Amino acid sequence: VNQFAKVNFIHVLIGSSNFIIPVVVWSYSPNIESVVFWLMVARSIGAIAFGAVALKELSLTISWDTGAFKRVFHFGGWMTVSHVIANMLLQIDKLILGATGPVQRVSFFSAPFEMIYRVNIIPGALLRAVFPVFADGSEAHGIRVRKIYLFYLKFINFLLYPILLGLAYFSSELLTLWIGSDFASQSTIVMQWVSLGVLLNSGHYLPFGHLQGSEKANFSGKIHLVLLPIQILATYFFILEFGLLGAALAWVFRSFCETTMIFYFSTKTLFENGHPFLKIYIFQTIWSFLSWGILVFLNQLESRFIVYLVVVVAFVFLHLKFIYSKEEKERIADLLKLIQGKIFGTNKPTI
Repeated sequence: VNQFAKVNFIHVLIGSSNFIIPVVVWSYSPNIESVVFWLMVARSIGAIAFGAVALKELSLTISWDTGAFKRVFHFGGWMTVSHVIANMLLQIDKLILGATGPVQRVSFFSAPFEMIYRVNIIPGALLRAVFPVFADGSEAHGIRVRKIYLFYLKFINFLLYPILLGLAYFSSELLTLWIGSDFASQSTIVMQWVSLGVLLNSGHYLPFGHLQGSEKANFSGKIHLVLLPIQILATYFFILEFGLLGAALAWVFRSFCETTMIFYFSTKTLFENGHPFLKIYIFQTIWSFLSWGILVFLNQLESRFIVYLVVVVAFVFLHLKFIYSKEEKERIADLLKLIQGKIFGTNKPTI
C-alpha cells in the first residue's frame, strides 16, 4: 500500500532499540538474559505495530480461515527457513576461523567484512521500494514488473561496482587510515576479496525479493538448504588451506552460488522463455572477476589508481553503449538528478 513513511518510522524505532536497550538494561541488570528478553519484547512490539498498520491500511478484519492459514504457514515456513539459513551462512566463516586458529583472526576478518557489507543497504532499500510491485500478482502488472526487475538488476551492479572496486583497490590505504597499519597488514587481503563477494551478493536482493513477493519462497528456501552443507565444507577447507584469505574466498564462493541460483529461478518464473539479461549477468560476473583478478598484480598505489580509472570508465562505457536502452538511460539520468537534488537541495524530477 506504499506506506513507506510509516514502515520506515517503525524500522527506525526497531533499529534504534537494538542499541539503546542493551545499554539501558545492562545498567540496571548486567546479564545477557535480561538484554535478550527485552530485545525480544521490542521486536514483538515492532511486529504488532506492522500488523496494526497493515490492518488499518488494508481495512482488514480478523477472522479464522483454515485454507488461508495453511497457505500462510507454508509460505511463512519457507521464508523462515530461508532467512534463518541465510543468517547462519553469514556467521559460519567467523565460527570456523575462531575454531581452527587464533581468535584474533576473527577480528581481522570481521572488521572489513562488517564495513563493506553495509553497502548492501542500497539494494535492500531498492528492494523495499519495489517489493509491493512484485507482490501484486495481477497479469496487468506483468510488463511493469519485468521492466522494473530488469532496470534495477542492471542499476544495482552499475551503481555498486565502482564503489566496491574502489574499496578493493585502495583497501590498504583505507584500512591504515581507519584502524592502523598493523591491522591493515592482516585485513587488506580480506577487504579486497570480501568486496567482490558483496558485489556478487548484492545481485541476489532483487531476485530474492521477487521470489518472496510472488509466493515462491520455497525456491529460495530449498536453495539455502542445499547451500548450507556445501558452504560449511567449502569454508572449512578454504580456511584450513588459505587462512584469512580462504575465509574471504569462501564468501565469494557463497555469494556467487547463491546469487546465480536465485537469479536463475527468479528469471525463469518471470520470463517463461528465458531472457537476454542472462547474457548481461554472465558479462557482469566475468567482468567483476577479471577486475578483481588484475588487483593481484598491482602493488603500487599509482598503478592501482590508473587501472581503477581505466576499468571503471570502460565498465560505464560498455553499460551505456550496449546494455541500457534509451529509456533506461533517461531513467538513470533522472535518478542521478534526484540524488543530486537530495544532496544539494535542487529541484527533484518525477520518476
